[in-house]
Amino acid sequence: MRKKEEEALKNAPKEVVKASSDNESYFNTVGKKEDDTHLIKAMVDETLKLYDGSRLRLRLLDDIILDGNVIKSGSYLYATVTGFGAQRIRCKVNSIFVNDIHIKVSLNVFDVDAIEGIYVPQSKFRDLAKEAAASAMGQSVSFNQTTGEQNLESLAFQTLQSVYQSATSAVANNIKKNKAKVKYSTIVYLINDKNN
Repeated sequence: MRKKEEEALKNAPKEVVKASSDNESYFNTVGKKEDDTHLIKAMVDETLKLYDGSRLRLRLLDDIILDGNVIKSGSYLYATVTGFGAQRIRCKVNSIFVNDIHIKVSLNVFDVDAIEGIYVPQSKFRDLAKEAAASAMGQSVSFNQTTGEQNLESLAFQTLQSVYQSATSAVANNIKKNKAKVKYSTIVYLINDKNN
């Protein structure tokens, strides 16, 4: 039992903190700055069209400390796109190489508006269910005025067929739409996952 706990701790993501500036001890300011070691500033280092699962290169704008090692500002980190939301691209940094050693981390990417994910204005993300329903309603179903079970079966079959066609076209359209362009020099913040 103890071995399993040790293994879980070993494989758990490490916490990343912002390193304090060397100049802080030399300057005496009027008000002491609040502790902001949980906000790690970074910049998107490439203009890229992102899809689900894409890799995004980030450049650190702060020095960070990971597992006792200092990683200097200007170093690259790589985030993975984990999903899309309403005008948001959700990204996460899952690992960092330090001195040729792979260290597991869990850093969520936040935009400067303090909401998780990178904001993409006027993006064309659509809700799949709304699109499928609208497409299904737009389909016309024709049936004869004759009564009987055969007519009802025909109506049910046509309705199911149109719902299936509209759902598959909505899925295909949604796969094409789940992409967004992120511009170089977009400022983001990296924050340790609260589950760490």
